[in-house]
Amino acid sequence: MLIVPISHENQEARRWPIVTIAIVAINVLVFVATIFVGADAERDAARIAKEVSSYHLEHPYLEVKCKGIELAAKRTSPPSDLAMEILDGEQATIDAACERYDAAAAQAPNVAYGDVPARGGFLTLVTHQFLHAGVLHLGFNLWFLWLCGTNLEDRWGRAVFLPFYLTAGIVGALAHRTMSPGSWTPLVGASGAIAGAMGGFLVTYAATRIVFFYVYFLSIKPRWGTFGAPAYVMLPLWLLGELFDGLVGTSDGTSHWAHIGGFAFGAVIALGLKLSGIDAKLDAMNELTISSQQDPRLVSAMEMTDGGRPAEALSALAVLARESPANIDVQLEILRAATAARDNPRRVDAYLRLMNLYVSSGAVDTAADLWAELRLHGLEGSIPRAERLHMGEVFTRKGRDDVAILCFASAHADGLVDPVAVRGAVLRAMLLVRMGRLHDARPLLEEAKVSPFSTHELDQKIDAQLAAIDARSGIEMGNAS
Repeated sequence: MLIVPISHENQEARRWPIVTIAIVAINVLVFVATIFVGADAERDAARIAKEVSSYHLEHPYLEVKCKGIELAAKRTSPPSDLAMEILDGEQATIDAACERYDAAAAQAPNVAYGDVPARGGFLTLVTHQFLHAGVLHLGFNLWFLWLCGTNLEDRWGRAVFLPFYLTAGIVGALAHRTMSPGSWTPLVGASGAIAGAMGGFLVTYAATRIVFFYVYFLSIKPRWGTFGAPAYVMLPLWLLGELFDGLVGTSDGTSHWAHIGGFAFGAVIALGLKLSGIDAKLDAMNELTISSQQDPRLVSAMEMTDGGRPAEALSALAVLARESPANIDVQLEILRAATAARDNPRRVDAYLRLMNLYVSSGAVDTAADLWAELRLHGLEGSIPRAERLHMGEVFTRKGRDDVAILCFASAHADGLVDPVAVRGAVLRAMLLVRMGRLHDARPLLEEAKVSPFSTHELDQKIDAQLAAIDARSGIEMGNAS
């Protein structure tokens, strides 16, 4: 079964992730260059390695001094009747082959610049991060980097993210060296550094929902689809898989300990930044830097609003919003101008966009404050019922049940008049059950159950919740008696 992440809900960035893009570009360029520069040496080394292995199978008593050749058979004692001059000649043959192998391998980029534990050295702790063993190795690594790295670069800033990334790769290589100190097989790939980004992402964006693609075979016909799960579930599961493979010693050509070392480093650094408050400070600094580089058209629109011309400001801001739909500053100014112009439809639209943008950037509390502000101004009823339901689901995923329950209540405030309202009532009841307010939840569930707009899926949820209420009520009555 193959499971691959394809997106997540926090992919919006405030500016171009230049460092991440540069790392991707360098990796691709190096990979293409090694195809041309090291192709002949790689082929020669592989051919000679095959010759040495075959010769050793026929003469398992010979000593193989080649660095980096994995032998299929262990060395044995020479036959007792083998003449010394013949033994010396055979040993000279395999020694000469090893010399040719070592010379060819030294010209191959993956050996020259990959990190070889038995050889040591510092430079290759960095250079190995830009080499890859194949197109799939490169592609998967860079895709994982894009999913995690862009967010960390956006939050911590370019000057912090680059050394963090490179150091995670170094730590991953050192972990690999520690677990395989005598290996002559070169470690190549950015996996340790990217695992570091994954560890940092887990700590910084733990509640972020990731969308995965899966494919598996129960028969000849493949089955595939997508599913979503939060980072705090999937990333630890991935780490546990790496730990298992590392401890068992799975021979799949993957350096699991480099992944583990990089991931642990990234998680520890991110946790330190978070607990010390540096994470929040870096994020605020980057927000300030970006805000100070505002589009002159945005500044002009602000001046229009301040000058009593909010309608003109809204026209100018509409252009900016189309160009940069994820720009929080633009949406904030639209909200300000729409408020001044008493344009409630645009106010409501700006509130909704801002709440979604703040949630995506991890500022869930700010989004919750906006919902409270919107209700205070009496604009809650102007929001489409489906959007109220959507915001409730968003706040539920982010752990803000107090706000979510208000959104769901609003979604069915006019009665169970359509499937959206019924779903809002059921989701509100589920939160009430979670809070222990069983007597408030039961009437909602019973009303939804008999609604003509309920679906089979909702009926199953209703039955499960009613059963849970009955079970908990029975326990409480038993405790009371």
